[in-house]
Amino acid sequence: MSGRKRLMLYAEGLGDGGAEAVVVHLASGMARQGFDVSIVLERGWINRAIPPGVTVQALGPHVGPWSRAQRVRALGRLWLGQPPDIVISRITYPNLNALQARERIQGRFPIVCVEDCMPSLVLPLYPKRRDYSYDRCVAQMRHLYRKADALVAVSRSVAEDVASLVGVPTTDVRVVHNPVVGPELPVLAQRKTGHSWMDDPTLRVVLGVGRLVVEKNFETLVEAFARLAPTEPRARLVILGRGEGRESIVRAAAALGVEHRVSVPGYEMNPYAFLSRAAVVVLPSLTEGLPNVLVEAMACGTPVVATDSPGGNRELLEDGRLGPLTPVRDPAALAEAIRATMSAPPAADALMAKASEFHVHAGVLRYLDLVREVIRSDATSCRPAGRRVDPRTPTVPTPPGGRSVTATDEGGARGGALHVSDRASASRTRVGGGGEP
Repeated sequence: MSGRKRLMLYAEGLGDGGAEAVVVHLASGMARQGFDVSIVLERGWINRAIPPGVTVQALGPHVGPWSRAQRVRALGRLWLGQPPDIVISRITYPNLNALQARERIQGRFPIVCVEDCMPSLVLPLYPKRRDYSYDRCVAQMRHLYRKADALVAVSRSVAEDVASLVGVPTTDVRVVHNPVVGPELPVLAQRKTGHSWMDDPTLRVVLGVGRLVVEKNFETLVEAFARLAPTEPRARLVILGRGEGRESIVRAAAALGVEHRVSVPGYEMNPYAFLSRAAVVVLPSLTEGLPNVLVEAMACGTPVVATDSPGGNRELLEDGRLGPLTPVRDPAALAEAIRATMSAPPAADALMAKASEFHVHAGVLRYLDLVREVIRSDATSCRPAGRRVDPRTPTVPTPPGGRSVTATDEGGARGGALHVSDRASASRTRVGGGGEP
């Protein structure tokens, strides 16, 4: 590659989740590799430290109405004025928005779409998102994902799920593990937590970490702990995170009579100090792509227990060799696995060796290889090379046999809507070799 390439990372926000942490790690690593890196967010959710040399821009409000159509228009306007050399978007909704925005403006830059979860299982869990109903999302995935320049999944299970939904061979979805374990982890893991239970060496803390949402299924962990508690008087349960599910967790603990031994302190900026002091880290999720929190716990040498849910848990824990896998929504089995793991934990060296596969440096190099390959392929493809667009004249060059794309102002404060006169001419069939579904 010649020159300093403009790499844009596109996501919904930089909140508390593992996917958001990966965006920051990737931005920092790619900036060190010489890219001009920007992070563009659909909403202004920023709860992460921004790496030096990386710019961040939010397209929409932090809260309040912000429809999918508005997001697509805003992203299209940004790209007309600031066209990137390559885009990496993450998670289903931003992926769809990015691909549609490029299609509307007939952009000539490549887009890499990354899936961190199992879309067929996660999308139905959030039916209230009107702009993103399950059937509509799947239909648009089948149409738009085929136009991505690369489809990436964080685990084999996610790759199979995406391929099945989109209707392409599994080999068309490449598996690239996330950059998760940063060089700061060992230092941060040694710090005090400020939580009396975690810093008390006489107690044995069962730890859960994650967004407090339905797919994380922390209520089952509370039930499992209630079964464990009578025979483990020194045991305590701490669940880190925030979300709409907090009250449900607190109510479950009270109903089971263990509220005095359960703590839900909220989000922690330094979870590594908690992970390193836990007796065991438990992930009771209904589904996972490939869970960062298990990788981080293993990097601390802390034993882990997880559900054998669809996704990457089994892949990460090597079919249970590195930690027990229990049936989903089975508190009795989960309690027994926690008890057994605390009694006979696996060797810390084995856990740390597995976690080393997800070191930030190694993950960034994997993405660097991917980005170079995509840019090289894009430069040698038969598509005509795009030209930079003057932001004062938002018109995209007319493709062969097509008509122009212009930005017009509709509604003042709502911003300009982008109109494509001939959408068929904008078709980009890249993944799977197919055309329109």
